[in-house]
Amino acid sequence: MSSLQLLQNCLMPINTILVERTVERQKLWNQSKPEDFRGITPLFYSHINPYGRFGLDLSRPSFLEAA
Repeated sequence: MSSLQLLQNCLMPINTILVERTVERQKLWNQSKPEDFRGITPLFYSHINPYGRFGLDLSRPSFLEAA
């Protein structure tokens, strides 16, 4: 149970950055209402592969830069 909590704690800041960058790049700050932001959560995990192989390609930018 504690390893799952650790994984969630590590994902939240990264996912928050990804959401903020997406909203900023799409220029949605001025178009969105406070109610729209209530539905956004940093606990999505579809981009995570906790089992299996992890490819490391140093010629590609980090996923934080590419988002």
